[in-house]
Amino acid sequence: MRIRLLAVTLLCLASGTASATAEPSTLKQRSLGIRAEEAQRRTAEAAVHQKEQADRNHLAALRTQIRIGVKACGQDDIRVGGVLPDGSEDAGHIRVNFTVYCPGNIGVRGADNDFQGDGYSCVGSDMVQVRIPCEAKQARVVLDSVSRPK
Repeated sequence: MRIRLLAVTLLCLASGTASATAEPSTLKQRSLGIRAEEAQRRTAEAAVHQKEQADRNHLAALRTQIRIGVKACGQDDIRVGGVLPDGSEDAGHIRVNFTVYCPGNIGVRGADNDFQGDGYSCVGSDMVQVRIPCEAKQARVVLDSVSRPK
């Protein structure tokens, strides 16, 4: 406690807000004010951490709910698309990373940085074109991760 009181006294002297003969009650009040500010800062940091953790949990749950698949939209036009769960407000606010596997476990990685989850339509959807060494009906897609775009 004496070290903290000395540190507060030195801070006050350096800022010119107190004299060397400052009363202990004034120093105690300043010390309490600094503690209150520290407590507020810690509370704010905890709230930010809690919000980030809640978002990570939400994205992890969302990963299990997104339906994703491969579709042939033409002879050389193979695309990956998907559907968000009903009621999701994440359309356009998430990034999905996926791997398309062909027979023989040949994997091709891809990503949609602005996933809308609006379905499997070849026209007017956010499906991502991929180049894979097999036909779309032979391929399977694995959703690797869901995150917020940077």
